Amino acid sequence: MKQGFHHLILQSLIKPIFTILIFLLPLALFVGCSAETHDKNPDTVQVQIPWYSNGTYSLQNVTLKTIKNMVTLQGEAARFLMEPGTANGQLIGTQPKIRTMRTNDGTYIPEDYLSSQLLTLYAHFEKLADLDKELGVDKNIAHWPRQQTVAVDVQEKESTGQVGSDNAMYTGEYDAYLFLPYTLSDLPFSVNAGVIAHEHFHSLFFQTFIKPSGSVYPFSEANIHPVTKILQAMGLPVLLRTESQNSLTSVTLAPAKDAGATATALVRDQYHAYVLRALNEGLADVWGWIYSGDDNFVQRSAAEYTTRNLNYVWTDFFLSTNQLQKLAAKTQRSSNSMNFDASVYQIGTIYANRLWQAVQNQVTTHGVSENTARKKLAQGIFRAVGKFQKEFIASKSTEYLNPVRPLQLIQDELPELKINTNVTQ
Repeated sequence: MKQGFHHLILQSLIKPIFTILIFLLPLALFVGCSAETHDKNPDTVQVQIPWYSNGTYSLQNVTLKTIKNMVTLQGEAARFLMEPGTANGQLIGTQPKIRTMRTNDGTYIPEDYLSSQLLTLYAHFEKLADLDKELGVDKNIAHWPRQQTVAVDVQEKESTGQVGSDNAMYTGEYDAYLFLPYTLSDLPFSVNAGVIAHEHFHSLFFQTFIKPSGSVYPFSEANIHPVTKILQAMGLPVLLRTESQNSLTSVTLAPAKDAGATATALVRDQYHAYVLRALNEGLADVWGWIYSGDDNFVQRSAAEYTTRNLNYVWTDFFLSTNQLQKLAAKTQRSSNSMNFDASVYQIGTIYANRLWQAVQNQVTTHGVSENTARKKLAQGIFRAVGKFQKEFIASKSTEYLNPVRPLQLIQDELPELKINTNVTQ
């Protein structure tokens, strides 16, 4: 396989949530146990999967409208790859073969953990496509909504030689989502509605900001091992469990080889890479909440991320150009790629918290439903990101982006919100 993608490793242990939600169901409800006997062109189906509502996850019946084959789980919303690899610059793999049972009323019940993951992922990508249409995203991005490419339980060695796990990510290089094996006892990333929507926003940001910026986007010319590139690329990864969210890790910035203007340009690029990555992560957290209604979705899958929720207020981090220049200098630059300091997530949380707080204030003072306010915020974010991208590529070579500017643009789009656009909290 080109680029060294390792074979997918299916997990043999059923996670506790699925042990509770699946295998305690009365077997008397089921008719037929072989996936081969199921309708291969079901059109609209009911599936029973873990679903978030009223602050918790429980087994719920969810309607899928775009499934074409319930054996290989083919459909308009997602394309799943097993044993993923690359060929001719494309991500390839084999089709899955899920195992389900059907109740007397025709509801499909997954028989194992992998089938549960895939059905739940498909349901969320279908619902996210519906949200895109409702928000008008599909009118601004070519070929959108479209079938999402999703590789599940990808086992891959990182640049350190360690096997990666407990992560979810989007890669613009292949326009695909990768879900690594989940080894913890909390909610798997592959069924966490907020995490999936968070990753979906990264694809939106890639299509509306990173891709159209081309070579102007800092360090966009990086061409290294795919997964390593994902973990280093600006704005693409999500829950990097090797980073501490509670402390800053200072690393040495390699000096620029060329003096003068080249060194200045690299410092500015490093600053912009840092700011844009923080913005991408913060807005992705907001998108996860907009879709799911869960403002603390990260901790459901990674309990130690105590500060990674939308209602957390940082008192020692600010949207200050001066502070962000210093924080950006703590990141590591190696050739044409970046390893970001952990503080990029703290800055992302500032963006997320200010937008979340503005919606809460609007709901409280104006009696607007939170669901309506969240969707309006999503539309404002999407329009503002497009405008910010145009400002970015038009900026002067000596200019440093104002980190408050994205909030100002969102405020302009949504004058009814009262967004905190101050440098400090």
